[in-house]
Amino acid sequence: RIPLKGSLGDVLTRAREEMEAGRRVVVLADGDPLFFGIGKRVIEAVGSDHVELHPNVTALQAAAVRIRVPWDQVKTVSLHGRKDLWPLLRALVGCYHVGVFTDGVNHPAAIAKELRRRTVHSFRMWVFENLWQEDERIGSYELDEPEGLNFSALNFVILERTGFPEIPLRLGLSDDHYMHERGL
Repeated sequence: RIPLKGSLGDVLTRAREEMEAGRRVVVLADGDPLFFGIGKRVIEAVGSDHVELHPNVTALQAAAVRIRVPWDQVKTVSLHGRKDLWPLLRALVGCYHVGVFTDGVNHPAAIAKELRRRTVHSFRMWVFENLWQEDERIGSYELDEPEGLNFSALNFVILERTGFPEIPLRLGLSDDHYMHERGL
């Protein structure tokens, strides 16, 4: 047994070595391994001919059911292991529902704080903790509410649009938004 912690590359190298030694290797992960899951990395490490996948319900599916939103209408991004929020910010521009796979750094309170810092106010945050477990908890928050709250490490977020930005999107800027110097 090898826990999937630390460098995933090291774990997959070990799995490949075990396979080459004639042992069967099983990787257990929840959800759908090819939907922001470990499946792609396993296939790259050992080859698709050596992989058999058995998907389960994804966090997105389980969360969408809880708030009765068709999950095919939820744009989904992963902030897991990322250092920037650009995938999320791009998704928020034109979507009514955005699902977010989180991690220990990009947790619900940190996401809400960063969105407020960037003056994003037109979304409500749904936080789904420990889905389908005995201690399942679902909360709906304005973006100023999650700060200071602790959430289970096993969580998923859906941001739901509640309004539109005050400045409508358009191509280009008017001349008064540019700095002018020496006639340029």
